Amino acid sequence: MILSIRDLYVNYGKLEVLKGVSLEVEEGKISLLLGANGSGKSTMLKTISGLISPVGGSIWFEDRRIDKLPTVDRLRAGLAHMPEGKRLFTEMSVKENLLIGAYSRKDKKEIDKSIETMYELFPILRERQKERSDKMSGGEQQMLAFARALMIKPKLLLMDEPAQGLSPVLVSQVADTVTKIAKTGTTILIVEHNLRLGLSIADTVFVLENGKIAFQAKSTDLSQIEYAKKIYLGG
Repeated sequence: MILSIRDLYVNYGKLEVLKGVSLEVEEGKISLLLGANGSGKSTMLKTISGLISPVGGSIWFEDRRIDKLPTVDRLRAGLAHMPEGKRLFTEMSVKENLLIGAYSRKDKKEIDKSIETMYELFPILRERQKERSDKMSGGEQQMLAFARALMIKPKLLLMDEPAQGLSPVLVSQVADTVTKIAKTGTTILIVEHNLRLGLSIADTVFVLENGKIAFQAKSTDLSQIEYAKKIYLGG
């Protein structure tokens, strides 16, 4: 397993958000984290990436404990976080955004090659590389957000609501893109409110309920997935 979370507790002041969460993410797969609003999904991703500190438990990445490491060291180890919302540097060009994505890398001579790879993966970015990112459409900005996260060359990519606010056509493009990224060997842990999108791409599904993992299942286990839908939809 590329990621192991063991008995994780996270508080916001006196409020317990995560209450002893344990889960394992399989290398090379897409894992979907479902849950109602306020169940702690985004908190989970922020804790894994180091934006929030846990009050108990441990996080292991490639058999290395990382919950005490600074965020930048987790980045250098190969763990990238694509937070909710695009969070682009809107006054900068497409290419400048990509370069910022690679700021933690030490293989500076390889960065141009990575940019070229991003242009091959997302051809629209090559066309728009000199334009400010705020001049792009919502779908184009989302492609740039994907590419910027991939510039870190992550082994594990955490995605928080990548399809948020997009049209149905663009949601389909997001699904294709996430699948394409996974095929390059990048492991993905995704939080996604769009149930159809999430279930269409995931290998494993986790359901977070009241700060705990209610259950997990393979996406091919239809009976369990139906149960997951009932929890997620409040049934």
